[in-house]
Parts: sequence; structure tokens; C-alpha cells
Amino acid sequence: YAILMFLAFGFHSTALIAIPFHFLSKLRLSSGLFKVVVVLMIVSYVFLWDLWDYLIEFLEMIGQNKLAEDYADATTDGSGLLRAFVHLLPAIIGLMYKRIILRHHKGAESEIMLILISGIFMLFSTKYWLFGRVATYFNIHTIIFLPKLESIFTKNSKQTAMLLMSVLYFAYMCAMLLHGDGGCLPYTFYPL
Repeated sequence: YAILMFLAFGFHSTALIAIPFHFLSKLRLSSGLFKVVVVLMIVSYVFLWDLWDYLIEFLEMIGQNKLAEDYADATTDGSGLLRAFVHLLPAIIGLMYKRIILRHHKGAESEIMLILISGIFMLFSTKYWLFGRVATYFNIHTIIFLPKLESIFTKNSKQTAMLLMSVLYFAYMCAMLLHGDGGCLPYTFYPL
């Protein structure tokens, strides 16, 4: 783990943000500490700009001057609320069906926790795009967790669920394109 985190730090120093959350994911979902951290993160969303100034000062204090200079001016727009909802949805479903999922998949609890953290960072990204980058550090857990959702469906409802997920996926892609959140529109063809 230390070697991988050191390599990730070599690519971008914001990878260090993931370390406390990886250790936090070793707790149980019902842990008081985890609940306090989630509540504090959600409450801090309201006071993000006040906290942002302290974060920039902290980065300067630990010698991350380049990072502090790059992100000190957080005046750009963030991502759309739809992206935060899409990130949070697997965690919400996981929390709703926690008992069924954990009966079939013992390690899913930490995945649900990290998906929830990813969703909260995507919620932060609605105010400033940088947090969307931080949320991607936890996205692998969503990919690992989604197949485990199969355990909440009966044999008869699995095909309906797959169809619904496919329709929602393409609706989300269209919404991203139309909203401009993906940065894909307006698309311009360049002559060859």
C-alpha cells in the first residue's frame, strides 16, 4: 500500500487525500467515527470557501507551494449536481440494501463507505471542479461494487434491472452532453 501511494503521489500530490479515507474504510458503516466524518464533510460543503482558505494555507505550510498557487483562486464553476447524484446513487442503494448485500459479499461494506466519500467529493465539485478529480481516486470501488448489486434482485427482476440500468446510463450520457458538463458540446468537426 505504501509503495502504491508513493507512486500515486509521484503522479499528483493530491493522491495523499485518499490515505485517511482508505484507513477510515476499515471501520464499520455503523461506526460513530465514520458517521461523524461523513456529517462533518456534508456540513463543510456549506462552509467550503471558508475552509478552502485554510486548506491553501495548510498546503503552503507543508511545502506544497505549487499546488497552493495552482488552486488558490477557486473562482471557476463546478460540475453539475447530476454528476454528484450519479456518484452517490450506488452508495444510497448499498445503504438501503446493506443487509442483503453484506450477506452475499462480506467486503462490500468498505466499498460502500468509499463510494459515499466519492459522492461527497463530487458534491464538493459542484462548487469547485478540483474535487471531481479527488472523487476519481475512489471510483474503482464503484466499479467493483456494482456487480454486487445483483444480489438484491430476484431471478425475475434481474433482466428488468439490467434494462433500467442501461436506459439510465444512456439518459445520463445524453444529459451530460446536453448540459455541457462533459465538455463535449458544442462539437465541431475539423477538416482532414
